[in-house]
Amino acid sequence: LNPWGVFYYYSLRLQNQLSVYPSVNLVTNIGLGSENATHTSKKNKKLYVAHENIRFPLSHPAFVMCNKEINRKSIKHIFFSYKRLLRFFLKDF
Repeated sequence: LNPWGVFYYYSLRLQNQLSVYPSVNLVTNIGLGSENATHTSKKNKKLYVAHENIRFPLSHPAFVMCNKEINRKSIKHIFFSYKRLLRFFLKDF
């Protein structure tokens, strides 16, 4: 669970704002799931998404609009993470 991401997404929704979502993944996550990792001791295949290069010339959309599918996935991920975190903290009660 990444708290800053949750607060960022919540503030966007609260103020009816949009954010830019790239068409391809530009990042390779390194240091995840290793013994030297600070916050991720387990490997999670969702975090290992293949990265791609940006294709030029860039193609911009004709309109700026909300991508409901990305919003749905983000909300599902956030609530699933909180549910899992709550289960972790309440397991001893």
